[in-house]
Amino acid sequence: MLCPTVKLGRWGPLVPRLIFGTEHIIHLSPEEGGALLDRARRDYGLNHWDTAPAYASHPHVAAGLAQAGREKVVVTSKVPEKSAGQARERVRKILDELDTDYLDICFLHNVAEGSFEAHRGALEYLRSAKEDGLVRHVGISSHVPAILLEAAGEEGIEIVCGTLNLDGSRIEGGSLEDMRRALAACNDADKGVYAIKVLGVGDLVHRLEEAIEFALCQSFVDAVNIGMSNLQEVRQNAEIVARLMGESTE
Repeated sequence: MLCPTVKLGRWGPLVPRLIFGTEHIIHLSPEEGGALLDRARRDYGLNHWDTAPAYASHPHVAAGLAQAGREKVVVTSKVPEKSAGQARERVRKILDELDTDYLDICFLHNVAEGSFEAHRGALEYLRSAKEDGLVRHVGISSHVPAILLEAAGEEGIEIVCGTLNLDGSRIEGGSLEDMRRALAACNDADKGVYAIKVLGVGDLVHRLEEAIEFALCQSFVDAVNIGMSNLQEVRQNAEIVARLMGESTE
């Protein structure tokens, strides 16, 4: 059973509607984590792996890429730094840690309220890194609706990820409706949209299918990014997404 796929906005890659968030696999060795990632890819089509320096999962993703083959995986990582020079050094380090020549998607990471302009240097570097082939798509992640609303009008940002869950938790500087409006504006601007904190950092695990349905079935959401730590969670989440999208689970 393969997860249904979607194109991330007008310019982004084709990805499964369930993205494998890698922040919860660090209890495994890199080899074990890589094997889990590759098993999720082979058995369920989960070939989009989302990582970041803060997650400490780059070694696990690198091991997974070695097993799967680089061209078979969409890899996202993130740059928390603000200046062009700092972003340049961070991207070089990420590529080295992942043992790859490029990132499919690179986000400005967790851009805080009122700090969009402070990240302008890093954004300009990511745009130049795209021209150089080090980054294929440039994006931004934030928990702040106003930041994502600003990103909707920013040329060169192709993909956004923002907090979205049925409790409206983990959103900063705004409400659930503010976030819905911001992500819808990004979608209207042809940017790819994927939702994070879908389970509220574990608060909504007891309402798993309802929580996934709430985020994934918003008209402006292309995919959901969910952190998974074992094959049982992969199977369960992939089957939920397939049911919601009307796909067979056989």
